[in-house]
Amino acid sequence: MYCPVYGCNSDYKNNTDRLGFFAFPSNKNTKEKGRRKVWIDFCKRKKFEPTNNTRIRSRHFSYDSYLPSHSPALLASIGYTGKVKYLLKEDAVPTENKPGVLTDSALQPKKRPCGKLSRVKVGYFHSFYV
Repeated sequence: MYCPVYGCNSDYKNNTDRLGFFAFPSNKNTKEKGRRKVWIDFCKRKKFEPTNNTRIRSRHFSYDSYLPSHSPALLASIGYTGKVKYLLKEDAVPTENKPGVLTDSALQPKKRPCGKLSRVKVGYFHSFYV
C-alpha cells in the first residue's frame, strides 16, 4: 500500500511515524461524492480513480481532522505510546503536505545507485556490458 498523493513517497513498509492510511470516501451519496472529489483532486494525478483499496497517508490531514479522542496530538500530549486506531471526522479532507510544495526533505539530494550493476542495460546493449 502506498500513498497516491503526487510526490508523497509514503508506503506501508516504511511506517516510521506509526500513523496510518485512510480509505477514500465512498460514492454512495452526494455528500460523500463531493468529499471524494476533493480527496481525488488533492492527489494531483491525471485521470486518477481510486479503488476500494486506495488509501491516503495520515500525514496529509491536519490534527483538527481527527476525532478528539483519537487525535495523534492528544495521545502524544498525554504520553500514550500504545497501539491505537486513529479516526477521522466525517467531513475531514486532506490539507497538509500538498503536492508541489517543497519541504526540507524534498530539497535533499536524491541517492542514486552507482557501480557496474546500476549501469547494466537489459536487452540489446546487455552483451556489451557483461
